[in-house]
Amino acid sequence: MKKIACILSALLAVFMTAGCGLLSDGRAALEAPSCMLLDDYLYWEAVENAAGYTVSVNGEEKPVQEGCGYLLPRDENVSVKVRAEAKDGSKEYRSSAYSAAVLRTADPVDYVELNADNFSDYADISVSSVDVDTAALDGSHEAYAIEFDENFGNYEVVVPATVRAVRLTSADGSSAGLAFRCEPRTETFVLELHSVTVNAYPDRGVVRCDSETGLSDRADVVIRSLGDGDANALCAGRNSKTGSRGKDTDKLFAKGGRGGDGAPGYAAVSAPCVAVTGDNALCLFGGSGSGGGQGGSSASNQGGDGGDGGRGGDAVEAQKLFVNIAGGRELSLYGGAGGPRGELGSGINLGGGLSTNDAVDGADGVGFAGTPVILAGAVL
Repeated sequence: MKKIACILSALLAVFMTAGCGLLSDGRAALEAPSCMLLDDYLYWEAVENAAGYTVSVNGEEKPVQEGCGYLLPRDENVSVKVRAEAKDGSKEYRSSAYSAAVLRTADPVDYVELNADNFSDYADISVSSVDVDTAALDGSHEAYAIEFDENFGNYEVVVPATVRAVRLTSADGSSAGLAFRCEPRTETFVLELHSVTVNAYPDRGVVRCDSETGLSDRADVVIRSLGDGDANALCAGRNSKTGSRGKDTDKLFAKGGRGGDGAPGYAAVSAPCVAVTGDNALCLFGGSGSGGGQGGSSASNQGGDGGDGGRGGDAVEAQKLFVNIAGGRELSLYGGAGGPRGELGSGINLGGGLSTNDAVDGADGVGFAGTPVILAGAVL
């Protein structure tokens, strides 16, 4: 009996050794792709030493492909994942595990149609004393189609997490005075444009996410640029908060206080990850920075230096920017102008350059501070 047990133990050891050889053949597994959902397109960065990729959509494996992207249907819910394939016969590498599945919900079908007459029926409007009111959309609907005209009001629209998409059209060719503030969410917010121009009022960008953390596997904001007419345009408002005035002084020989610096401009679109898609050109404009404050006055010396002007806003403020515009259409990015420097304060200011103002104008913003990932289209 003892002899039989020893034989069984030896056989088990041999089997386990052989099994381990089958499970691990000494080759290194490729890294699994890291995927990002950009509207209806799944993108991943190339995996080192991969010969191709297998995409699985709702459990169905597609033929191996070389490219690092896959177009998904907009009209159905899909679960998609990707595997990096090693070269056939490779002695160094074997295929990766599948990436984590990315879930894409079908585009909304039912859009609630809004215009100047019924907008207040679906938005909680807080009337402001300034030129723009706050309008919180009703979160019981997942998509809205706003058709604006010259009679449409100026609103900062609060977008609840349950609202997934807003479509903008113009009934009469006029521009809209709108800004969209997205509350923290688990799904991408899609702003769909149909040959429109949106001008945010002062102290606002056009699209801004409240959350700074971002979604892990998809863009936080998608700007879907569509329309058969002119290019779409989103223009951030200027920063109106001028720097504070410097302190006045009546102390003997004391110089007036320096003015406060201006504030930076706003980005047209601000979110951790932004994707621009569609088939029409799009222009994004950052807002201008505000001016520096005037220097304080002096009774017995020169007035104080003005404050520096605020930096202009970038067109896009994001950690990542993806561009996937069909037909070779362009995304044009324009940084906002820097604010002017503040004026020298009043006092015993000598001409001929003897009394100087050390303040400087604010620097202009840029289109995008990083390097955009261009999948299709062009960035100007």
